[in-house]
Amino acid sequence: MNVSMLMKAFSAFTLAVLLLITLQGCATTQSMLDPQEPTITLQKIKPLNFSFDKQKLELTLNVDNPNAFTLPIKTLNFAATLAGEHIADGASNERVTIPANGSALLNVVVTTSLSKLIGKFQAASDEGNKLDYNVKGKLKLDNWPKLIPFDSSGKIENPL
Repeated sequence: MNVSMLMKAFSAFTLAVLLLITLQGCATTQSMLDPQEPTITLQKIKPLNFSFDKQKLELTLNVDNPNAFTLPIKTLNFAATLAGEHIADGASNERVTIPANGSALLNVVVTTSLSKLIGKFQAASDEGNKLDYNVKGKLKLDNWPKLIPFDSSGKIENPL
């Protein structure tokens, strides 16, 4: 092998190694920038009005951001269950920015039926006044192309 061929082979090898390092760096940077799923807890349920067929409730959601960067929420869609029963679907177009490694409150008004709520509130009164809840959905950020899923469960005081 002459020196010219050896130099070409070395250049091709060096280029291949640099390309692999660059691609690995891009993959690592991308995974570091993917937002982690926020934790959304139901802080309180506030009855707004009751009628015979529909009730409006204001749900106060605490959105906790585990990321080292802010989360500018554009939209939020969710389904809520109370004591194991689906009670409402909700959505918010309220733009809220959740600080890096911080949290913020988001109020969402939902409509549900009295028949779904009365039994759950009564059962909670009989069993220590706490209700199991689950809030599951997706949020859209202003600066991120993918929807971010969330799924949070816990217990909440009976609003009545």
